Amino acid sequence: MKNTIYTIVLLFICLLVSCSPDRKQNKYELTELYVNLYDKNIDFYELSDEVQEFEFIRLETTDNCLIGHIEKILLENDVYYILDNIYQAIYCFSSSGKHIATLNRFGPGPDEYLEINDFVVENENIWICDNRTQRVVCYDKNQNRIDWIDLKKNDFWVEHMVYQDGYIYMVNNWIGIKPKNYQILIYDLKNKKTSLEKPFSPLQHVIYRGMNNQIALIDSLCMVTFSYCDTIFQIRNETIVPKYKYRFSERMIDVPLVISDNPPIEDPNIIKGLMNIYQTPNSIILKFSDNGKIRMAIFDKENTSGKIYSGFKIADLGNFHLIDLHFLPNSLISIFDSVDFKMYFAYLIDENFKRQHDKEKIKEEVSKIKDDDNPLLFRFILKNNSKL
Repeated sequence: MKNTIYTIVLLFICLLVSCSPDRKQNKYELTELYVNLYDKNIDFYELSDEVQEFEFIRLETTDNCLIGHIEKILLENDVYYILDNIYQAIYCFSSSGKHIATLNRFGPGPDEYLEINDFVVENENIWICDNRTQRVVCYDKNQNRIDWIDLKKNDFWVEHMVYQDGYIYMVNNWIGIKPKNYQILIYDLKNKKTSLEKPFSPLQHVIYRGMNNQIALIDSLCMVTFSYCDTIFQIRNETIVPKYKYRFSERMIDVPLVISDNPPIEDPNIIKGLMNIYQTPNSIILKFSDNGKIRMAIFDKENTSGKIYSGFKIADLGNFHLIDLHFLPNSLISIFDSVDFKMYFAYLIDENFKRQHDKEKIKEEVSKIKDDDNPLLFRFILKNNSKL
């Protein structure tokens, strides 16, 4: 009888062990962000009730400040830092658009750069990434080189970078050009120390699909993802933690793709078209391409409910559609070429406006623009209780 009881107890323990989850495998409970491509009821996200106010920033035009194309905008301490990827320079403007300074140290010298792949601002210092010279170089407000990071030593290629609380995070959308295939390089400014990370195992022999923006920072929350990984990671200090998993209906099988297979772009069994990840105070935004059409999947951070949109519009401003969109903390910026601005808003004036003074404000701004002016920034400041 005693042996029988021991046997029953032993079997019960074994059953408990066999049914208990693998702690290592379930270390992170990841919330899924599901992009339902079956939803054909796709419209523009309506911002009329989300926007507190809007403003025009006319970027001052001088002989020493002629912008070719705006690639990136940062707003730090009421200063706009604008990367011009044609002239390989960074222009600094006041909040009203007055030109303050230009960082232009293009050249082959030790204190110069050959290209600006990306940049961040730390206090008044500007850190630029130059993959051609395999360096990240820091310039003070007087354009003096005061620090630098050796990318060649770290065997790293930077595609995107952000600054957060004393750290610079540099990410690489793995493309197999470096033997070790590190995906994240972290630089500790205080201790001048670098560390290399592989948050997930690199896929071998994959077809590379690039991303325009794979890292998103707002306040102290930094998120990053990769073309061939369905996970969104959160970075804080030197800690990288999986946070979300995203899934496209009919667009994903979690296996690497062999180059020799060369699947057609219509193949539904691949992650395709993911271009950007953004953050707003309350939302995660995935920008992607679906059969050649640009779409945005917007997810609520609290309940992770999501919906697909074609873009953003403001019906109260004559059904204005935001183009060339950049996301800043608590605001959105739409960039217009001066000629396009005049043409678009001349048409917009004939549309319905909820408030007459908004219409007059736009008419006044149109009258000031010259054809050869620098681009104009149309900034929409979100309400504190905005759902976006």
